[in-house]
Amino acid sequence: MNKRLLKYAGRFTLTFILLIGFYFLTAFCLSRITVNAVPKNNPEVTIYILSNGIHTDIVMPVKNAAIDWTKKIPYNNTLKADSTYRYLAIGWAIKNFI
Repeated sequence: MNKRLLKYAGRFTLTFILLIGFYFLTAFCLSRITVNAVPKNNPEVTIYILSNGIHTDIVMPVKNAAIDWTKKIPYNNTLKADSTYRYLAIGWAIKNFI
């Protein structure tokens, strides 16, 4: 009984050590693979966070080098429908909540 317990404990310990070694070997090998050696970054766009304590909005330029939001969100879908606005705030609320 005692020999069998030692045999299972030895196998468990060896398996555990091998699994840990396999994990570190895999982590080492996979960390050497590069995703993109020369990344192609899109132009940066500054965005802002606006909060009134209850709701939080993401404020971003209407038009920039990356995207023109007027094609996705027409001005008539906004609260004021004013095409002179330079920034667009996107949040989670009713259109005329405030």
